Amino acid sequence: MKELLLILLLLNCGITYSQHKFNLKSEDNSSSSGTIELSEERYEAFKKRSLEKVTDLGNYIISLTDKSIPAEQGKIVVNLAVSLFQDEEKVVEISSKTSTQVQQLKVRAYFNKLRVLKYSKVDIQWYDIQYVSNLRLGSDGSYYGVITVFQKFTGFSGDKIAYTDITQKNIEIKVMQVATVRGLDWEVLLGNISVVETK
Repeated sequence: MKELLLILLLLNCGITYSQHKFNLKSEDNSSSSGTIELSEERYEAFKKRSLEKVTDLGNYIISLTDKSIPAEQGKIVVNLAVSLFQDEEKVVEISSKTSTQVQQLKVRAYFNKLRVLKYSKVDIQWYDIQYVSNLRLGSDGSYYGVITVFQKFTGFSGDKIAYTDITQKNIEIKVMQVATVRGLDWEVLLGNISVVETK
C-alpha cells in the first residue's frame, strides 16, 4: 500500500512539474536592456509554482525518511528531489537544538543522509510555507526570491521520542530562462537552504 502511495506521489509531482513549464510568449515584456520580464499574470503564476515546488520538496523529504520504502524507490526519490535544484552544488544546512554548529551538505548528500538516519522511525512535518522575499528581477534576467518554511522533526527509538525540534529554514528560489526543443522556457529551480532558527 505504501509503495502505491509513493508511486502516486511521484506521478502527481511529475504532472505538476510538466504543467507549470511556461514558454516565453508575447505577453512577456522586453526591457531596454533586452531582458525579458514576466507579465504580472505570469509573475503571479510563478510565485504560486515556486510554493508548489517547495511543497514537492517537503513531500520528497517525508518519503525519504520512510524506512519502509524499498532502496530502489528511495534512489528514484533522491534523483527527483535533486532535480528541483539549480545544480548539485547547492547546499542544505542542518542544525540541532543540542548544538550551536550548523552543518552544510550538498543536496544529494543531504537526501542520501535522510535515508539512513539512526532513528527507528522519523516524522517530518512542514508548515507555514510563505514568501519572505518576493520574486525580484536580477541583472542576469532571472527572478530571485526566498521562501521560508517551518519543519518539525521527530525521531523515535522504538515507540519513544528520542529527539524533536522545530527549525525555520529559508529556501532560495530562482526563476530562469532555459533552452528546450520548443524554444525558451521559464523554469522554477531551488537554491541553497539555510537555517534561520532551531528550537
